[in-house]
Amino acid sequence: MKAEFYYDRYRYTCSLVQMNFTQELKIKNHQGFVLAVKQGSKMGILGKTRQNAKKVDVSKSHFYNVIKAAMNALELEARDELILEKERTIAEAEEKIQQQDREIRVLNEQLRILGEKVEDLSAGNHQLDDEIIEDEVGTVNC
Repeated sequence: MKAEFYYDRYRYTCSLVQMNFTQELKIKNHQGFVLAVKQGSKMGILGKTRQNAKKVDVSKSHFYNVIKAAMNALELEARDELILEKERTIAEAEEKIQQQDREIRVLNEQLRILGEKVEDLSAGNHQLDDEIIEDEVGTVNC
């Protein structure tokens, strides 16, 4: 995960990366220097490359405050991603509900049409019954 934040009027980018079995926080400043700190460590490295980086004590107030700002930015980014994911889930659920509503309307219309056909058939059967009775009565009278 990556995040961007401002500290002391400067823009920083940060990320948490998995290094072997621990996480490492990387913070890059506007000059291209990277502060890398392994989780739980009081020492980190600072430089443009790992080869020329120097060890620094991250418990010193400037480093500590930048690390705290970076962690807050990453936490906010994680919350934003969670909110976006929940919004996507809600949007998908709303679309599914709308689709089901459309299907229900179609089924209700089909039921209405079938009900009318049943009424027509039932009325047709009564008419046939009446005609059969008239024919039988007519035959008996002849």
